[in-house]
Amino acid sequence: VNKFQDYKMKNLEKNHTGKMEEENVQKKRGAVVDDQDEELTHDNFIVRDEEDDLEEEKLAKSKIHTFNNKSGILGLEDMYIQAPFNVGSTSINGSRNYIAWNLKGKLILVKTVQFDHVEISFSLEGLQPTSIANKFKFSMGDINWNGVLLASRGEYDIDSYEDEFEDQEQKKHAKLFYVGSKNEQSWTVSLKDPKEHIIAVALSSSFTACATDKNFLRFFSPSGIETFVLGVSQVVTLCAYENLLAIFYHGSLPFSGSQCISVKIFDVQTLRVCCDCAVTLSPKSDLKWCGFSNDGVLYA
Repeated sequence: VNKFQDYKMKNLEKNHTGKMEEENVQKKRGAVVDDQDEELTHDNFIVRDEEDDLEEEKLAKSKIHTFNNKSGILGLEDMYIQAPFNVGSTSINGSRNYIAWNLKGKLILVKTVQFDHVEISFSLEGLQPTSIANKFKFSMGDINWNGVLLASRGEYDIDSYEDEFEDQEQKKHAKLFYVGSKNEQSWTVSLKDPKEHIIAVALSSSFTACATDKNFLRFFSPSGIETFVLGVSQVVTLCAYENLLAIFYHGSLPFSGSQCISVKIFDVQTLRVCCDCAVTLSPKSDLKWCGFSNDGVLYA
């Protein structure tokens, strides 16, 4: 009987030990599963935290933008700077676009399937309209009763032309082309540096001027000879009258979304600045036009 009881007690201990081991294994497995669930839950929390941070950042930016608009403090949204433009011009993306228009006449760029050309019309009776093939991709110009000035920015696609005998490298350079109103005189000037691009031009009876993206203002005589060069940064546009040149430029960075544009009136004969002052613009507006009247009064 004692042996039977001892045997029974040993079996009970084995069963109890086996059950304990199984329970420990199950607990370990459960712990691993729980840990994985916790890891997944932790990852979810990380994603949610990132989304919450993004939402908070957007909300903070919107609050900052509202605060800037109310207080006039400069924000990143208000850093738009007006690009250079040519007076009296329109976009060149269409098939018929104005390169220049004023009281003296108009220059119209016409794009067709065969070729592009520039139509020239003078407002003065006796000056016949004419047209010029747009061989060098002219995109800027100016006109008066003495003649017409055309300019190309430079560095355009030279593969679109099939002339094998012409120096293709010269087509990369920015060009100025002048022709008299009665075709009595014409000249062409190429800028030496192919990386220097023309951004604005002006034509007067006594000189020709062009501004480039290298912050140079180049002056030419009526016969096409470069006379002198000035350094003017951030030019917006140019307009000329007799011996005067109005240079519109960015005086400083925009403030509260409004452009800070100034103008210098330069006398080409005496090489002196007659006036240098700020241009009054409406809030959050751009300079669209400027020009001299027949009496030499500057308007913008």
